[in-house]
Amino acid sequence: MGGARGRVRSAARTGTIGLAVGALLALLALWPLLRRGYVLTYDMVFVPEPGPLPSLLGVDGSVARGVPSDGLAALLGRLAPADVVQKALLAGAFAVGGWGVARLVPGRPAARAAAAALGVWNAWVYERLVLGHWTLLLAAAALPWAVERAAALRRDARGALPGLALALAAGAATGASGTLVVVGTALAVAGVPGRRERAGAVAARAGTVLALGLVLSLPWLVPTLTRPGGLPPRPEAVAVFAARADTPLGVVGSLLTLGGAWNPDVVPPGRDSWAAVPALVLLTGLALWGLATLLRPAGGDPGRAGAGGPAAGAFGGGLPPGAAAGLVLAAAAALVVAVAGALPLPARALRALVAAVPAAGVLRDGQRYLLPLVLAQAVGYGVAADRLLARAARACGGGGGAERGGGCCGGGRAGAGARARGGAAGAGGRGGRAAGRGDLPEGLRDRARRHGGGPGARRRAGPALEPVRRAGVERRAAGGGSGPRWAPGGRWRRPTSRPATR
Repeated sequence: MGGARGRVRSAARTGTIGLAVGALLALLALWPLLRRGYVLTYDMVFVPEPGPLPSLLGVDGSVARGVPSDGLAALLGRLAPADVVQKALLAGAFAVGGWGVARLVPGRPAARAAAAALGVWNAWVYERLVLGHWTLLLAAAALPWAVERAAALRRDARGALPGLALALAAGAATGASGTLVVVGTALAVAGVPGRRERAGAVAARAGTVLALGLVLSLPWLVPTLTRPGGLPPRPEAVAVFAARADTPLGVVGSLLTLGGAWNPDVVPPGRDSWAAVPALVLLTGLALWGLATLLRPAGGDPGRAGAGGPAAGAFGGGLPPGAAAGLVLAAAAALVVAVAGALPLPARALRALVAAVPAAGVLRDGQRYLLPLVLAQAVGYGVAADRLLARAARACGGGGGAERGGGCCGGGRAGAGARARGGAAGAGGRGGRAAGRGDLPEGLRDRARRHGGGPGARRRAGPALEPVRRAGVERRAAGGGSGPRWAPGGRWRRPTSRPATR
């Protein structure tokens, strides 16, 4: 019971840091827009009086581009002034999105804060905000929650299915593009098979996600399929809305750094200069390194922020390896869709597809579907930040005290003081046992703490402690002669009742 309460408290702390970062960035990014009045920019149009009901439902014969998002905004506009609803939706997308991203990152609060910051404020968010695509910003806020609940569905966690349905419903409420992104990413996270996993279990999860996505898409899917005359084919729109290079790194490099919108007027200031390239490459490199760490089993290193660490896969504490692989797969697919309209051969195939299947015209603006890559890079950046913080703590403090948040060098001094006090307290006392555990190699410290250092530790911990190379050093795992001893050459040996003869 206490462990469950501890997990809930940990999830609450994780959510708090992400929520706080998202709210702060919302305040900084939207500060000029928070005064009363309507923000009109490209496709973002909120009006005091909503349009006629048939157009809001998509049954007036027009293309159902704003279904059901326009109807929901009109409904909220009856509960509060429409301009207040507009600002609340934008600010809520930042806060809820940061909260969700932080829950996907295991490790320290600072790492979760870094992931939340990158997840809610990047070139993709800037460009889509200026283009007025507020529904995509809401889809970005729903995506990490859908990923987290799809990962929970993999381990049959309590409340996984209702939570997944709620997250997918939030994505479907944003329209066709948001539904494709959120449902597609959740499908990849839930549908990638794990090690030695039965095909029937994988198919059941994938079918659950698909069924939920199909049912929740009916508000915009039915008007689209029943429109008189069908959808007009417009293959020429592929070239108009193709991704373009907004950095000196080219189209692919611009997309990898989360930019590349079709409109040159919405590019963040300074992004097109060479001076921004080092920072863009560094951020992207750190994110990719973190993703590689997340996909690689972490073994027994408890300080590692990877999928195999003890925090991974916990409630609000990271993604299990199969779910992480699904997120990376969705990110790779998003990059392929985004770059398709900008390269000659894929663009020709996409134009032919739109001419034959007009509904495929929803893919003409491929950069809008880059959202899974945005989330994957944010999670990878958080994992990389946690790894760097762990290395800095080990280098500066050399012990567990620094990594538990006592400060870098201050934690090291505290650990050294504890070891000195433990040695002075006597070989058989509690202080000596704590000092012995503090001197253990990092990979064995938690295991020695679980087995304890009192009488019987030799019987409980001895067979479980594997050799770790650290030549020329002799250390104790417990006080006096009651525990295994760390011998030169990296072997554990049991202490004898009499001193060794030379």
